[in-house]
Amino acid sequence: MRLRVVGPVVVPTHQQAEPGVRHPAARTVVAVADDDTFERWVDRLEIRELVERSARAVDDGDAAALAELFEEDGVLQLAGTVFSGRAALLAMFGGGTDRPRWTEAGGLLLQPGSMHLTTNPVIDVDGDVATAETDMVTFVRGDDGRSRITLLARYRDHVRRGADGRWRLSSRTGVSIGKPGEVGTDAEWRRALARLPDDVRAHFRADG
Repeated sequence: MRLRVVGPVVVPTHQQAEPGVRHPAARTVVAVADDDTFERWVDRLEIRELVERSARAVDDGDAAALAELFEEDGVLQLAGTVFSGRAALLAMFGGGTDRPRWTEAGGLLLQPGSMHLTTNPVIDVDGDVATAETDMVTFVRGDDGRSRITLLARYRDHVRRGADGRWRLSSRTGVSIGKPGEVGTDAEWRRALARLPDDVRAHFRADG
C-alpha cells in the first residue's frame, strides 16, 4: 500500500500562549493517507465544487454555465417541473444572461438576484459515479430591501465522471422540507407530477 504525505499539521494544546508565539507544548505531526483515501477526498472536493458552482450559476441567471455542469442528457427536477437535456437547461432564465461575470470588466459591483446557500453535503463516491445530498436555503430581497427565505430544500444529485476526468450532474432532484403531516412522504412531488403535461412528465426520473 502506497502512502501519500498530505502535509504537516500543528496540533495545539488548550494551554494559553502569548499572542503570535507558538506554545512550546504544541506538536507538529505529518498527516499521511493511502492513495485510495487521498483520491476519494479529492473526488469529494471536486463534487462539492460542482454543487457550489451550480448554485452560483442559478443565482447569476447563467443558464449556459449551469448547462455545462450537466451531462448532455442530464435532468434537473426542481420546483415541480423537469428540465431534460442541455437544450432545456439552456432555455432557463430566458436563454442566459448578457451580464458580465464579476471577474470581468464592469461586473464587480453587479448585484445577484438571489442567494442559494448549500451546506451539510453528504457525498458517496463509487468509482466514476457518486451521489451527493446537500441542504439548500434560498434567500431573496423584497421591495423593502429586507431579505427573506423562500425555500428550504435538499438537492439530491447523481454525478458521473466523464472521459475528460470532470464530474458532471447526470440528475438533480430538489425535495422541499415537508409540511406537518407530509414529512417522510412524497406528497408534494406527487401533486406536482399530476399537474405536469404528459410530455414533460415522461422525462421525470423516479430514481434520479
